[in-house]
Amino acid sequence: MKTKLFCIGLVLISQWVCASVGGTTDEGSLEVGAQLDEKGIFIPHSEGLVNLRIVDNKFQLYFVDAEKKLVEPDAVKIIVRYSSQVRRGESESTVVLNPGPGSLYFTASRPILPPHFYRVKVILVFADKEATEYLPEKLLNQLGTSD
Repeated sequence: MKTKLFCIGLVLISQWVCASVGGTTDEGSLEVGAQLDEKGIFIPHSEGLVNLRIVDNKFQLYFVDAEKKLVEPDAVKIIVRYSSQVRRGESESTVVLNPGPGSLYFTASRPILPPHFYRVKVILVFADKEATEYLPEKLLNQLGTSD
């Protein structure tokens, strides 16, 4: 009986932690020109900025202008290579981000493990297969950014 209660408690706690760490963005209210909040990191690219953040334990990426307002994405796929800065023995992992509902952002289908403190490398893949942009490596954590 104690084991069952312990397992149920562990599941409930893990769901609560995952929900509280990731935060949410109301995808239904997203539209071109909407101001994006200051979560995650902003990385410059050839056409403006991209915002990489972790929402519900998944990477999400938004394209924004200089005023941090949403713009239509000009990439067709995003590749994120990441390595944990907490679990130092782990090798680098790769996840592909595909367009999310409404196609104003890209999201991963696979969750990542907390704590969310990762060294990330973002690769933008455009419709023209020859046009691929490699963005500078950055540190991403759930509280903000540092180089």
